[in-house]
Amino acid sequence: MRYVFLIFIAINAIIISFTTIINGAGINTGTGDTVNVNDDKLNTDGDINNTGTLQTRSGTISLAGNWTNIGAYNAGSTGTLLFTGSSASTITGGNTFTNFISTQAGKQLKFEAGKTQTITGIWTMFGASANLIKLRSTIDGTKWRVNPTGIKNISFVDVKDSNNQNVATINPINSTDGGNNINWFTVAATPSPSPTPSPSPTPTPVSCKKPIAEFSVDKISILENDFAQFTDLSTEESTSWIWDFGDDSGPDNSQNPVHTYTREGRYTVALIAGNSCGTDIEEKIDFIDVISIVVKPTANFSVNKTSGGEPLTVNFQDRSEGAPTSWAWEFGDGNISSVRNTAHKYLICGVYSPSLTVSNEKGENTISKPNMINVICAEAPQAEFSVDKTSGLVPLNVKFTDLSSAKPISWIWEFGNGDTSSEQNPKHTYQTAGFFTVGLMASNSKGADWEIKTNLIIAQDQKEPTASFKAAPTTGIAPTIVKFIDNSSGNPESWSWDFGDGNVSNLQNPENIYKTEGFFTVSLTVSNANGIDVEKQTNLINIQSEGVPVAEFTAEPLTGFAPLNVAFKDLSNGNIANRTWDFGDGVTSSQQNPTHSYNNQGIFSVELIVSGSTGTGSEKKTSLINVLDGGATQELAAAFSANDRIGPPGLKVKFINLSSGNITGRLWDFGDGQTSGEVEPDHVYDKEGAFTVSLSAFNNDGQANTLTRQAYIEVKEGAELPAETPETTASPGPTPNETPGATPTPTQGEVKLKSIEVAPENMKSSFSFNDIIVTAFGTDGKPMANVDIELKGGSGVVINDGFGVTGPAGNDQLSARFKFFSPRNSVINVTGAFGDVKVAAEIRKGR
Repeated sequence: MRYVFLIFIAINAIIISFTTIINGAGINTGTGDTVNVNDDKLNTDGDINNTGTLQTRSGTISLAGNWTNIGAYNAGSTGTLLFTGSSASTITGGNTFTNFISTQAGKQLKFEAGKTQTITGIWTMFGASANLIKLRSTIDGTKWRVNPTGIKNISFVDVKDSNNQNVATINPINSTDGGNNINWFTVAATPSPSPTPSPSPTPTPVSCKKPIAEFSVDKISILENDFAQFTDLSTEESTSWIWDFGDDSGPDNSQNPVHTYTREGRYTVALIAGNSCGTDIEEKIDFIDVISIVVKPTANFSVNKTSGGEPLTVNFQDRSEGAPTSWAWEFGDGNISSVRNTAHKYLICGVYSPSLTVSNEKGENTISKPNMINVICAEAPQAEFSVDKTSGLVPLNVKFTDLSSAKPISWIWEFGNGDTSSEQNPKHTYQTAGFFTVGLMASNSKGADWEIKTNLIIAQDQKEPTASFKAAPTTGIAPTIVKFIDNSSGNPESWSWDFGDGNVSNLQNPENIYKTEGFFTVSLTVSNANGIDVEKQTNLINIQSEGVPVAEFTAEPLTGFAPLNVAFKDLSNGNIANRTWDFGDGVTSSQQNPTHSYNNQGIFSVELIVSGSTGTGSEKKTSLINVLDGGATQELAAAFSANDRIGPPGLKVKFINLSSGNITGRLWDFGDGQTSGEVEPDHVYDKEGAFTVSLSAFNNDGQANTLTRQAYIEVKEGAELPAETPETTASPGPTPNETPGATPTPTQGEVKLKSIEVAPENMKSSFSFNDIIVTAFGTDGKPMANVDIELKGGSGVVINDGFGVTGPAGNDQLSARFKFFSPRNSVINVTGAFGDVKVAAEIRKGR
């Protein structure tokens, strides 16, 4: 904090103004000096000693120490004295404060005995229930002379003399009125016992003097509704005051009143000061000059438009200044108005000069704006119209729209079939066939015009319908759902289907479930008001019972660099209980839709054998998979599959990443505006549609490869959701920032795999397990009897104590093949017993 020390010495007629003074040593004003605080702030954490003249006007004086006023202190109209210190402050001398504030709980305010302190504004003293503000006199047993005349806001204040005698606590409820309570508290000293007085000589009479009235005011020239601060300067000790401010406001009994003048004029002020010895009056003629704030107005206005065709409505907005009280409009066409903001309609074309005269008690003012409004003469219309259709079958409904110019006010339509209309935009129905010429006559006050369009409307007779339909599928194994599509022409209005199996329907595009084998003849009968027609297709539907299974499958991708992950999709049909896949590299699988990793270069043939109670079927595809040597030059190859591709809205799809190459990033686009950067994301399709899915793979060399599958996911109402499958719970991976090669902390847990594809992502890097139990589920949610599991290690995979595999219910063992992969030059440690299960273990170091 920067301290500025100011000492005011006794130099006459010095006027000093300042903004903020922070003075630890206090502030002294010398005799004859004048200090104006004006609208500023005077702050000190010391004392203020005023022997000259100190004026606050509307400023604020804040002090933490003592207040001594031997000279003249003029509080001003809204000046404030604020006691900010926590320790006691002594108020010496007679003072008149505009606002007196002390809100520091526990603070003591000591008033000099025999002096009157008058607060004309607001007296605020807010203490606390446990820490009161204390008012103390400077001499024991003296009378209080605090004489507030303004608003009092008092709470938690106690009052005593300096010897802490005669306690009087101010009641806050009784201390918030606005009255003039002279001598709030009278504190008399408790008399002490004294000896019997001796005879005293007769006292000398004391002369009595009445006051000589005198007063001053802080300003003699003010605006209407402003106030003046009057100060009693009467001699002797006045005890009563009667003020007359000359404006019929009634007497005021305050010693130093504040009065507000509400009307302009010059006012004579008188003061009657009195005491027990008599009264005296001081009258000052035309003492206060009150200036009116009302001025002569200045006229002005605006309009929302200055031109337009007849009739033209214009909104007039008053923009005058100087608070006018009346308005007189002349619109230039002989019409007038006295409404402040008004609207006027010009009925005849021409150029007009509106004017506005405004007035108040100070006078009037007029503004005219020549040739401001231009009303354009109306023209005869040019007829024009449009229709929503020009041809169709009867009854033909046509909507006509008027496009004529120049704002017509009447219309005559002729529709060419003898019917007419006077609406602006009519609708008309043609009940008979034919070519119809349409005419429109549009008119206003300036004339009329015709628009005729020859043979505009062509209405055609209804014809009898011609039945036709399609069905899909036309072959299948019972039960089979067949959907029928109506392709009939001639606008049929009703449909009657016979599906050949005893079922019928009246829908236009129905579905039928064929539950028994056989050939079925389907017929469709369509009709409208003009006739009926039948289409029959003999032996259209061929439904067979379940027979020998037929093996079929697809695979993708068919080529790529090793290691190449290939997703196989079973498309077989028939009564199938078991499946056996031979991937051509010595590995087999019994899953329905397996994913197999080809780790060596070569060309591989794949065979699928399906079997059931009705027999066995097989499908072998020779040289199907081409695995290229990966090596250091392996290129990117984006590839993927999905577990479910069709279902109703809300379909949740698991996408399986089959990409190869040194991939460092990927971007999925699900075709519905959503994307993902996950390795194998789950995505929910909420709306119907056929969605194209793409996967882009990236590496650190700036290479990218993208695979896009058109209409890969189909979402539609009525499709069945796939069966829920158990979620994969991965065993805990390594702790972040784990040091490679360090012995990891064993983790107890269970790993559930619903398909082989998730294993590589869940089991990367170094980790260790105790008592691992693997339960395998297929994508249909059923337990699998056989499963392939790959564990890819960083510095190693450690299995301690035991390794268990749980088979499906009713099967005492699960045939599992575990593959352990390790980066180059690292070691895989597999310890512990595998239990009584069939396990084929293959341990291979990375290339």
